[in-house]
Amino acid sequence: MQLDEARIRKPLQKLRKTVRKFPRKSRPEEIHKLRTTTRRIEAMLAAVVNQADGTRGLSKSLRSLRRRAGKVRDMDVFIGLASTLKAASDDECEVRLLEGLSVKRFGQAKKLHSSAQQESRKLRRGLKKCLQDIEGQFRKSADRTDGALEASVMSRALQLSKDLRSTARLGRNNLHDYRLKVKELRYVLQMAKDGDKPFVEALGEVKDAIGEWHDWLELTAIATELLDGDYGCELLRQLKETTEQKFDHALSVTNEMRNKYLNLSRNSSAKRSPKGAIESIVAAAAVAA
Repeated sequence: MQLDEARIRKPLQKLRKTVRKFPRKSRPEEIHKLRTTTRRIEAMLAAVVNQADGTRGLSKSLRSLRRRAGKVRDMDVFIGLASTLKAASDDECEVRLLEGLSVKRFGQAKKLHSSAQQESRKLRRGLKKCLQDIEGQFRKSADRTDGALEASVMSRALQLSKDLRSTARLGRNNLHDYRLKVKELRYVLQMAKDGDKPFVEALGEVKDAIGEWHDWLELTAIATELLDGDYGCELLRQLKETTEQKFDHALSVTNEMRNKYLNLSRNSSAKRSPKGAIESIVAAAAVAA
């Protein structure tokens, strides 16, 4: 496994530039990029940077910023989803829901801007030091033949793959948590120049499917609150039906990935099924060592 230094450095440099002068009014696409960039960096820190090297403070700041951005991003997504629900006899419900979401979005965006301003200098210092640490690790890795840096990343990928494989049964209570592991593994594998592209793409499909279901689930809960549990509201009925459909689809896509890449299908054989992702990672780690 050969790591791509540019892929690792770019998110850190991008975030340093973003937080230097964070806009008061951010567009939905800007919020989305901020959220995904912080999540990607968190995954890289866990895989590449020694947490004893002064990065614990950075990890804490990143987590806080990502959560703030996530609350704004959620409102953007919910507004978009709610706008797709058209019930001619239920215009009042739709208006009430969209107005309520907009108010929530404004409040969360204000908190994000304030937090970004307060944490800007600390974040930029932490990101700069992180860049220096990564550069140092790449220089050390180039000076020796043991592949320690690559082995560290592969070890993290192996652990995440094992976590995905060890979950016996997926359902409503653990599907979203499973998605977090899927996202982190995908980010780690994307650090490599020679990553398993089909597996990475499959992880992306799972991430998106589970994320879409969870968005509808959260929107349904907010709508129930904003509409005071008006169960005669056609909009609420549509939301619940859509949420169930999205759950069935997400579970199907996830199980398909697990059976194909993690060798969980009871009827699969090594000759008929693709090589499991875990076995591929173990082989690569052995080469790196």
